[in-house]
Amino acid sequence: MNPLPSSVPSSVSGSVYSSGTYARIGPAPTGNSEVNALISGTKWGSSGLGGGGKVTFSFPVSFAVGSSGQFSSGAFAYGGEPDDSGQALNDAQIHAARETLQKWARVANLTVTEVADTPDTAWESGDNSAAGDIRFAMSNSPSTAWAYYPGQDNKPYGGDVWLNKNDFNSPVVGDYAYYAIMHEVGHALGLEHPHENKDNDIMSLSVDALKYTIMSYRDYVGDEIDGVGPNFFPTTPMLYDVLALQMIYGANSNYRNGNDTYSWAAGAKVYETIWDGGGVDTLSAANQPRNVELHLTPGVYSKIGEAIWNEHAWVRDNLAIAFGANIENATGSSYDDTIFGSVAGNILSGGAGNDTMRGSEWADRNVFDNDKMYGGSGGDFMTGHNGNDVMNGGEGNDFVIGDDGNDILSGDSGNDILNGGAGNDLLIGGLGSDTLNGGGGWDEVSYATATAPVGADLSLAGGRATAGDGVDKLKGIEQLTGSAFDDRLTGDARANALNGRLGNDTLHGGAGNDKLTGGGGDDRFGWTATSFNSGDIRAGELDTVSDFSSDDALDFSGALEALLIANGARLSTATSDITLTEVMSASTNVCLKNGRDLYIDLDSSHSITANDYHVQLTGLTASLKYDAAADMFNV
Repeated sequence: MNPLPSSVPSSVSGSVYSSGTYARIGPAPTGNSEVNALISGTKWGSSGLGGGGKVTFSFPVSFAVGSSGQFSSGAFAYGGEPDDSGQALNDAQIHAARETLQKWARVANLTVTEVADTPDTAWESGDNSAAGDIRFAMSNSPSTAWAYYPGQDNKPYGGDVWLNKNDFNSPVVGDYAYYAIMHEVGHALGLEHPHENKDNDIMSLSVDALKYTIMSYRDYVGDEIDGVGPNFFPTTPMLYDVLALQMIYGANSNYRNGNDTYSWAAGAKVYETIWDGGGVDTLSAANQPRNVELHLTPGVYSKIGEAIWNEHAWVRDNLAIAFGANIENATGSSYDDTIFGSVAGNILSGGAGNDTMRGSEWADRNVFDNDKMYGGSGGDFMTGHNGNDVMNGGEGNDFVIGDDGNDILSGDSGNDILNGGAGNDLLIGGLGSDTLNGGGGWDEVSYATATAPVGADLSLAGGRATAGDGVDKLKGIEQLTGSAFDDRLTGDARANALNGRLGNDTLHGGAGNDKLTGGGGDDRFGWTATSFNSGDIRAGELDTVSDFSSDDALDFSGALEALLIANGARLSTATSDITLTEVMSASTNVCLKNGRDLYIDLDSSHSITANDYHVQLTGLTASLKYDAAADMFNV
């Protein structure tokens, strides 16, 4: 759709025909072969590759014979332009030319300015601002359309665009006429066809298609150059067009650099590439009448909108985010969507439907992105990947995987499966019967939002918890947090942390070095053993009660009698094996001695030996009393 350029000087400015400045930048100016295949070798502006440019454009209105014409005599009577049958553009064509020029300029550091196009006599009098660097007109000569590269042949026709008189009368976004004008403007700004072997730099067949560049003659990957065309054309410069123009002129970081939301009318055809200069942005399919597949990684195509016939198949993956742009968040439709995040740290909202969400496009363990995902209604599948992710399955039976990082996983309602993966994770099953697997690291299951008392026991085979209407399965869990009701929380043989929160709770740490926190209410901390170094009381272990206070109790009813009998003493017998007074102050210790000692440490000052078992009460300011009948210690 355009002739090949001749070589031009490295920089030319202020010619008698144009006030524009252009420079040579090729061949093969970049390290990207796909981009090189699109760069013609000249650009507007005097700076080199990546430097900005300024260009003017105009629309001739007179093609009369004689000195009053804008092409037919004087300075513009040069070879190469089809001015003999010239005709001015109509209003629809002018609108399309202006709009497509702006679409190119929005992605690059390129300023385009419209100027008036005046007759030849102005040029002859020395007014070199009488026409734009890029001029748009119609003629019978081109079979479709053509354009000239910046400064082509060092002639004034460099940058000019000519359209056939018959094929472009009513350009509309998405049709061939609109696309062709945008294609020709690409030439006028310095882009060439990707299949032209001018500098040994043709584009790979895997990306030589309209989906990747509007400079292509191929409607789909693997297509022949046959000129048939799809039923809907790209409406913006596409992925490699944006990259190539930014390589030539630099990127436009001022365009859409706020917090933008990208959405399309319900049922619309979407064939475009998004360039965004900054801010926190959202790709939204909330109003779409069918499922979508959204990808936030630049260069990966999303499926949204109605299918387009590309001469080979009906396709929907026609939306790309430009290289170098970041769209941080995505919102799905009310249907079964698939949403992939990026390395930017995303908020992914599935909406209604059974959605699949993953925090990152690639399984790259060196990429850490902190994502937020919301499943909405329906049974959703989510994967967090690396980073510290927050994921809420919403309604329905959801499958949520935290993967690496310290994640917060919530099932909400439904019978959910939550898998924390590596890292220290927080799992909140919500309503329903859930399967909660912490995976590696130190993981917590919280019932803080439960609407009924909770009974959770990590020592049972597989672990189990009852909460309201559900029975949860627990695996790989080290920490339990209770509800606002009277809960019973039991640890296992490993080190655990149990927090009753509100209510009158009963906490059994089990074996291991446990931290027990009652929270509000009258709480009971219990131990069981058949003898010393059995059950919950084992040599060398330390349990800490972090908030022992008035109306709390240390319950040894399942252990103290067995320990005393095993050590050859009775509660009613005063022997050297027992240092036990009726009232112990906060500066004394309760000690059952027989070489292997049970210490109840009231002042957090006792250093235990390998044979000791140690219960440490932190923050205790009152006295501790022993209730012999109940085998309990109380404030």
